[in-house]
Amino acid sequence: MSVDPPGFWYASGRSGSVIPSDGLSALVAAALAFHDDFLILEPNGPRYLGPIYDGTEATPNLELVAVVGELRVYRIVAPELPAFG
Repeated sequence: MSVDPPGFWYASGRSGSVIPSDGLSALVAAALAFHDDFLILEPNGPRYLGPIYDGTEATPNLELVAVVGELRVYRIVAPELPAFG
């Protein structure tokens, strides 16, 4: 998942989807729906991800796995669903 999926495909040969602009819950839902495992975050990403990019806010749904120049690579962690029974 990135701000520029066609550019990501061109550079890496891997498919992806665009980062939703309507919040972290939409990002996680889209990642689950489209089977995206990683988020490639750039400084010009959606504003709601700014504090995560800057490191001033954490979320259990995104695990920082790499920093490449100005890019941050996060593993998208699906929320745990409540157990039935």
